[in-house]
Amino acid sequence: MNPKIFPISLALTLSAMAFNPAAYAADTLATEQMAEIIINLNAKPADSAKQTLEDIIKDTASTNYEQTLASSLLNIDKKISPTDKPNLLKVLVSPSASETERRLAKIILKFNGHVSDQTKQSLSQLLSTQ
Repeated sequence: MNPKIFPISLALTLSAMAFNPAAYAADTLATEQMAEIIINLNAKPADSAKQTLEDIIKDTASTNYEQTLASSLLNIDKKISPTDKPNLLKVLVSPSASETERRLAKIILKFNGHVSDQTKQSLSQLLSTQ
């Protein structure tokens, strides 16, 4: 192998290994459902939303991050449960979480009894791009 090409080849290989397709994956049904639940969230999830969240938690197709987000949403009562905060922070800082998962974690962490109009609009745009 040409000694000048080897460093370039190595750099390309390492870059490909570092690429994380999960972080760029399309939004899933679970994240779309949670975004819709957050848009309509007022103090705590409605009964129909609770059923959807429980389904996401039980679904083997849901990612660990989606299950964490759904569990945190299920436990909300005017604000997040203190026991959910560390798990949400893990989602927020994880490079393997999708951009949407990190975005939802950030919104849930900031939840304080209601969802701002700006957040609702942002999530609505996320839903309208599907």
